[in-house]
Amino acid sequence: MVDLLGRAGFLGAAVELIETMPFAPNPVIWGSLLHASRTRGESSFGELAARRLVELEPTNVAHHVVLANLYAEMGRWREAEEVRRLVKEGGLRKDAGWSFAERVG
Repeated sequence: MVDLLGRAGFLGAAVELIETMPFAPNPVIWGSLLHASRTRGESSFGELAARRLVELEPTNVAHHVVLANLYAEMGRWREAEEVRRLVKEGGLRKDAGWSFAERVG
């Protein structure tokens, strides 16, 4: 439901739904809101979702990177640098990207 509301642009309704659910929202739910907010250019909702993801999965460096990038996009350089500093101090490392291609024939 959060994904559907987000895709339709009803991010406020999606947050309200998350806050009133009878169970604790998991990373998939917050990830849906994050994706919708990035697609719609709604940084405040993206910040909320990214912060919750960091709280739920503090060792997942990808969440920290997204949060730092959101702050940078918003011109909030001090917060972006603080997140990056916490990543470094916490010993978190982002794995390098890779691809796999197989030649056929």
